[in-house]
Amino acid sequence: MGDGAAAHPEPLLSEALEWVAHFALGKGNAADLERLKRWCGLSPAHAEAFAQAARMWKAMGQTDAALAARSALIASSTGSARPARGAWSRRAVFGGLLAAGAASIAYVCIRPPLDLWPSVSDLLADYRTATGEQRRLELADDVSVDMNTRTCLSEGPRIDGVRALELLSGEASVTAGPRNASPVGMFAADGRVFATQGKFNMRYDGERVTVSCLFGEARVEYASKVVVLSARQQVRYGRGKTSDVVAIDPQIVDAWQSGVLIFHAVPVAQAIEEVNRYRPGKIILLNTEVGARLFSARFRISNVDAVPAQLHQIFNVNVTELPGGIVLLS
Repeated sequence: MGDGAAAHPEPLLSEALEWVAHFALGKGNAADLERLKRWCGLSPAHAEAFAQAARMWKAMGQTDAALAARSALIASSTGSARPARGAWSRRAVFGGLLAAGAASIAYVCIRPPLDLWPSVSDLLADYRTATGEQRRLELADDVSVDMNTRTCLSEGPRIDGVRALELLSGEASVTAGPRNASPVGMFAADGRVFATQGKFNMRYDGERVTVSCLFGEARVEYASKVVVLSARQQVRYGRGKTSDVVAIDPQIVDAWQSGVLIFHAVPVAQAIEEVNRYRPGKIILLNTEVGARLFSARFRISNVDAVPAQLHQIFNVNVTELPGGIVLLS
């Protein structure tokens, strides 16, 4: 990424896409921000190229670099032989995105070939929520499921009388009411949780699963280990390990169902990561010192865009808003 580029619009857009990805993937720093400002200030065409690149990135749904590379490969029609795995440079990836066009990228990300990337299971989920969306499923036998933002869920057949659900990604809360007679099971990442009457919250971030029992009782099975949670208890599992059981505040864990986010003495970096789940684009913290400081606040989910301004007031961070919902805190 240089401070200049040729006047032809395609090279400009290609370089602008690199800038957007650099920051959106969390790789930028304060020096990069100054370089970006200089680059956008070289001409109105540079500024417009960056705005267009940000719109294209947003249309892709902030997919990761690997998904972008594979989407570009399928969407482009270069006819060239496929390079070996790992051979795609960042410029080649975004050159492919440029050739494909925003509409084709969006289509391929929504309907990719079934054998190209592991997250395809999310696309085949029975139920999905978009960024900022929440949804309630009323199932038979007095069982309901509340899905949080960016969540994918599938429903399978009963196994030995157990209603089987699978959390493919995101967060869901399962409630089994007093009229429910048989267990309900939620599966995620080779683990499973069972409850007959009660309520538990399950969150899967792609690496670890967090299970919180809000009331009643929940049985967690993972890697030959069984943990029975009572109300106000939580356990995490993943990568072959199960954590110790810890106490939790159900009102904080369950706050999202009331449209609220509650932070109680959590690191700023962790709070920003949580806020990013509920908004398009991305808030990126460039100041690691501020990221380690503790933060307490309560926000309506509908008002999470106010978080950067509050962090500015409390910690005196600089806020830079870029197109595509990208906000840099330095």
